[in-house]
Amino acid sequence: MNLHKHEHHKTHYRGHISSFHKHSAYIQTKLTCEDCGKIFETMSGKNRHVLRCHSNATCKICQICNKRCENQSSLRVHLARHSDERPYKCSVCGQTYKHQHQLNRHRNVSKKCQTLTNLN
Repeated sequence: MNLHKHEHHKTHYRGHISSFHKHSAYIQTKLTCEDCGKIFETMSGKNRHVLRCHSNATCKICQICNKRCENQSSLRVHLARHSDERPYKCSVCGQTYKHQHQLNRHRNVSKKCQTLTNLN
């Protein structure tokens, strides 16, 4: 295999592989989690995932759908998907959200709510 000079650098090589060989059978097999089927761009990403999500020491399992989460916090975020509860409410427009970060994003993006907040 004749690689150009700049492709010898690890970063360029990884970029080349992910861009041009991403869908090859070898890459998909090598970078697919055997436990859940998730596909990764790098071997280190796959290894990190396996340690976090499939290690019995830290793994938390959803009692509703058996999804494995890497920690209690991730499980709590995941469990909101199964609930209709929306405890985070915009004080300006009344829009509700399942997660605090969604309300924060709404406050930052919503021109209507920003304008009404500035008028008060």
